[in-house]
Amino acid sequence: MARPFEAVRVLDVTHVLSGPFATYQLALLGADVVRVEPVGEGDFVRHHGGDPALGAVGMGASFLGQNANKRSICLDLKSEKGLEIFKQLAQRSDVVIENFRPGVMDRLGIGYRDLLEVNDKLIFCSITGYGQQGPWSGAPSYDHIVQGVSGMMSLTGTEESGPLRVGYPIVDYVAGLLAAFAIASSLFQRSESQRSQRIDVSMLDAAIITMGPYVSECLLGGGERGLTGNRAFSGSPFSGAFETADGLLVVTANTAKQCDALCRALGRPDFAEDPRIEEARSGRQAELAREIELYCRDTYRSRTAEEWESRLSAADVPAGKVRSIREMLALPQLHTRNLLQELACPDLERSMRLLNVGFELEHGSAAIERPPPAKGRDTCEILEELNIDSRQVAALEAEGVVFVADQRKTCTRRRT
Repeated sequence: MARPFEAVRVLDVTHVLSGPFATYQLALLGADVVRVEPVGEGDFVRHHGGDPALGAVGMGASFLGQNANKRSICLDLKSEKGLEIFKQLAQRSDVVIENFRPGVMDRLGIGYRDLLEVNDKLIFCSITGYGQQGPWSGAPSYDHIVQGVSGMMSLTGTEESGPLRVGYPIVDYVAGLLAAFAIASSLFQRSESQRSQRIDVSMLDAAIITMGPYVSECLLGGGERGLTGNRAFSGSPFSGAFETADGLLVVTANTAKQCDALCRALGRPDFAEDPRIEEARSGRQAELAREIELYCRDTYRSRTAEEWESRLSAADVPAGKVRSIREMLALPQLHTRNLLQELACPDLERSMRLLNVGFELEHGSAAIERPPPAKGRDTCEILEELNIDSRQVAALEAEGVVFVADQRKTCTRRRT
């Protein structure tokens, strides 16, 4: 069975993380994503990551992690001919997605209204730091900035550490997922209405909606939680992060049933039988809550994190060892899923494992079929689809309108 977006063409004019992550989700589910890159210096994430050798050839880990299944064409969008080629690509595309500051695409002459003249059913998605309107709309922004502005950092950390950013660019990825969801929603809507759609994704909005309970608490009562460290969202003394004999263990026992099971697993059924337990479980009975917390901290140190993980899970209490990424990748559970896929990458003369989408479908599930593209790898192929022959391609390359990678000799028509 075909994947959900097999018939969808996406013109991707994004860079860094949020936009490429959005189009990666669509590409994994079958969309033909054409990534438009500049002829000169391109996306800095091509050179970003822990392996200098990969970065040196423009295939850094940050790029490889979210650009499989895409094709790459290099165009000079400041040239007349480059803009004309872009418009031809937009004419045959279902979606255009960009993440420049507001107004940049309009100034180039390829904004939403401009492209409607060549494709009146186009879905046009923009991702920016703060959205297309408002006093901050034109301000520069990155994930780290939005984490600070949104209040996210005010919840992360301890009194000793002060506010901290989340350890990876979470706002970029949430905004990317939101953009992919908005595009999917618009494609569904267009199947009925046959109308174009303008999508405006704000990274600030994306960050805020992930903090719903905390924002609601402030809106309704004016209160703020402040730095929460590793304290559990529920406030239960049975929940949190605890030191064990060899590392941290996270435990969440919020319901009465979970608390009862945890008390028995820890050898203290009397805690569950204490009449004050309900108040302590919600953090209102400070005396008993403190006694429980101290007992838990002492007891967890008697075994390893994995021993407690196994023991508590068997008792139906949610618990897990805090693992490194390397430890996580070795988990047997991960290899029962379709999350990691291996494929050959001829440009690097090696194979690699890459992340698939985070869900499985019974029919037409996501798949990684093409390695992440070297810059301009598919310029020849894509121009050929516009009926631009090899002689014309050579002339465009000589003028600096396009860049064609060495792989041009292997170009074959993929889709017409």
